[in-house]
Amino acid sequence: MLDWRKGECDLIPGKTAPSIALVERDYPATWERFTSLGPLLDKLGNGGKGISWNTQSEVDFLGKLNYVKPDGPAKGRPRIDSAIDASEVILSLAPETNGRWR
Repeated sequence: MLDWRKGECDLIPGKTAPSIALVERDYPATWERFTSLGPLLDKLGNGGKGISWNTQSEVDFLGKLNYVKPDGPAKGRPRIDSAIDASEVILSLAPETNGRWR
């Protein structure tokens, strides 16, 4: 196998080198996003080990329980401002502890 690091071939992301992805960051908004539930749970739901499920009812519940961010880049997203908020998120989204049969 040819190695681009040794000059044996050209660097081609995903073929002769690891894949490279461009990621845009909004560093001033990092804290606001870190302390709120992300929007991908609305689109993709929750899952693991080949199983996935819709979590919209849990996201709505967490918005009522923990309240939502009033403004900024995470506006309208459920808050995770304290250890108790984080615990509620984990317990609500984990299928073993949310109290609903899937």
